[in-house]
Amino acid sequence: LANRIPNHPLLDIRQLNDHSSSTWKSLININLSQHSFLRDHKIQDAILFPAVAYLELVTTACHQLLPPKKDDQQQLTLSFEDVNFIKALILNEHELVEVFIQ
Repeated sequence: LANRIPNHPLLDIRQLNDHSSSTWKSLININLSQHSFLRDHKIQDAILFPAVAYLELVTTACHQLLPPKKDDQQQLTLSFEDVNFIKALILNEHELVEVFIQ
């Protein structure tokens, strides 16, 4: 069972399951208009998924999990420290890329 309510161009489908953690599955297709901006992030002719996009995915997922209470409309404040990116995600014009956020 999946929650298919689109509300972010990169964070697609929240997977609803019996596990204690939440998981989102996103399909990145740089040929679609909502993902075409990713084509501009090139390093030595390779199209890379931007590091800031990972942080945006995490931030959006956290805001979905912890929305403000009705009586308190203040947004959740997040702080990232010591973030390391181990491997670049290379995007390809001929393939969909699946991204999972958990």
